Amino acid sequence: MKALPVIWRELRVQARQPFTFWLRVLAVGLLLLGGGGFASGRGLTPGQGGFLFSQMHLLMYCALWLLVPLGAADCLSRERREGTLGLLFLTPLRSTHIVIAKGLVHGLRATTMVVAIVPLLAIPVLLGGVTWQQVVMAALVYGNAMCWCLGAALVASALSRRSNRALVLTMMLAVSGFVLFPWTIGALLGMNSQTTWTQGYSQGSYDFFVGFSAVAMPDGNFNKWLRLVNFSQLIYAICTATIISIAVLVVAVIFAANCLRRRWRDEPASLRAQQLEQTFCRPVVGIKLLQRWMLRLLERNPIGWLERRQWSGRLVTWAWFAIIISIYSLALTEPNFFRRSGGLQSLMGWLLALSMVVTAAGSFRRERETGMLELLLVSPLTVRQIISGRLRGIWGQFLPAILLLLGLWLYFLVILRGTYFSAESGAAVDIWSFGVLFLVTPVIGLYFSVRCRHYLLALVLTILFAMLLPALLATFGQWLSAQAGFDWGRDWQTAWVFQILIAAYLNAALHRKLERRQFPLDQALN
Repeated sequence: MKALPVIWRELRVQARQPFTFWLRVLAVGLLLLGGGGFASGRGLTPGQGGFLFSQMHLLMYCALWLLVPLGAADCLSRERREGTLGLLFLTPLRSTHIVIAKGLVHGLRATTMVVAIVPLLAIPVLLGGVTWQQVVMAALVYGNAMCWCLGAALVASALSRRSNRALVLTMMLAVSGFVLFPWTIGALLGMNSQTTWTQGYSQGSYDFFVGFSAVAMPDGNFNKWLRLVNFSQLIYAICTATIISIAVLVVAVIFAANCLRRRWRDEPASLRAQQLEQTFCRPVVGIKLLQRWMLRLLERNPIGWLERRQWSGRLVTWAWFAIIISIYSLALTEPNFFRRSGGLQSLMGWLLALSMVVTAAGSFRRERETGMLELLLVSPLTVRQIISGRLRGIWGQFLPAILLLLGLWLYFLVILRGTYFSAESGAAVDIWSFGVLFLVTPVIGLYFSVRCRHYLLALVLTILFAMLLPALLATFGQWLSAQAGFDWGRDWQTAWVFQILIAAYLNAALHRKLERRQFPLDQALN
């Protein structure tokens, strides 16, 4: 088989990457957290294994849809950037062999992540209440999810050259698969059982909820979606969906191979693409004002100017500004908006924070890949100026959106609701919490963009240290204070303190790493 040398090469490369082992740690840690939350709430009593198994299965199912596409999103585009595709095509290999080898290796890595959680899934089996049908369905669901995720990653990576574009396109396709796979199972169940229930739901929504209930295997409220379905019909639907998932993966491999064969060379943009870029991306209004503003930014903060010298960097600033204005303009037309606006505002805040995480975690990656970071360190700029300039550049990108979001939130709180701005009100706590999160996220993300070789690991660690770890430490501190009998303070106040302390420590560590030139060089990967 001609693809075997490529498979062995990819296996060796993946075995040398720390993220291959961290994937298993993340999967096991996620299930431990989920199982610990279940044990603290309901206890590990005999007969509770079925509910615990369903909860851990749902966590692992969601983790597969998140980690597998992110881990494989750059598998083909990286070869294009490094110029190794041309060398591979000089051999008897074809594009189909390359895509199959990449997909097989990343599928094997995802399988090892599933194998790593088998000992944890044995705990609910020992507790009792887990049937063999649940185990078989879980295995089939994991296989289907990996097929859809690998197909999305291969297609996106073949269509893109840059890693960030491949990542965004992969997640878009993965979200589509996350919706389509349960919908397919629900539609198959409806065809097999000849039962429909559209009261209050469209047929498509009903099929999705039925399919997701079958995939998640929950107990409790979701059982109402499966009350008209027996186990034989469920197995038939999942087995049929498995055939469809394999067909989707095969089509994705063929499509990715065709794209790779046509686009493996780095060719200049077509005339139509150049015309579209000049039409939609070239400034036509206020050109002199933009030139003076960019010149002033270059003189005051040359490191921050690197983030906004291209139209794509400036688009981040004003795209979020336009999104917030558009969503609030639409939401204000709803009569009951002011009664339940907290959910929308929190959602916007989390999405904006995640966008800052994506930008900060990949901030110094381009400089590391091109060797510009070494040149910056030997320039007259000090390490403090480089770090502060990049931080001010990231904050400046999102400052208009942050001020607009928090300003509108405060306006609704003080003026429209008639509530005074105090530290005790829930909305005020949310405003302060998001303000602290927006402040510390670029600092933490910038450290991991230098510390980690791979972008996905930097992204996951930034989310962990900026959002999850402070909340866990605050919860642990509350528990310790309750055991010791003293007042630790409010949990949200403690989370703020931990976020600021973590950001301060990582900022000092970032200064030390750049001063000592202790960062991975992507040119020496292999």
